[in-house]
Amino acid sequence: MTWIRFDGERDFIDIFLACERQKLFQLGDVYLILMQLHTFPCNHCQSFLSNLLDALAKNSDIKVKLLIAENPFDQPKALQSGDLLYLPEGMLSNERLQASLGVFSSDTKVFLFDPYGSLWFAWSGDEVEAETVEETLQWLTYLDIQCPE
Repeated sequence: MTWIRFDGERDFIDIFLACERQKLFQLGDVYLILMQLHTFPCNHCQSFLSNLLDALAKNSDIKVKLLIAENPFDQPKALQSGDLLYLPEGMLSNERLQASLGVFSSDTKVFLFDPYGSLWFAWSGDEVEAETVEETLQWLTYLDIQCPE
């Protein structure tokens, strides 16, 4: 599947404000990647997350937090990272979140947000691919150039 460009939609801002209240991150400080992946332990999704975390660690110029729309108790030990967060309890059943995620019919979704919670890019498909990691970094770099503050 290909990437879809948005115009800074704020559909997810309520969710991010709830995360901010729980001190998961501070809006304005980091770029956000929200992911809905296959249920762990899907090997493709684990590999994608592991490779993305490695790539982000090597590219320390851009500060990013990854939010997973999954239950934290399903997290493999190998994927524990301070940059990998799970949506707060109760958010997974949030009607607005489900409606926003439901716009895409595929199983796997990757959403890229600027530091202020505006949606700019999304990838949706049945299976994440190896090149999706590099494409994610390229779109984050593009966002960083467009939103330098």
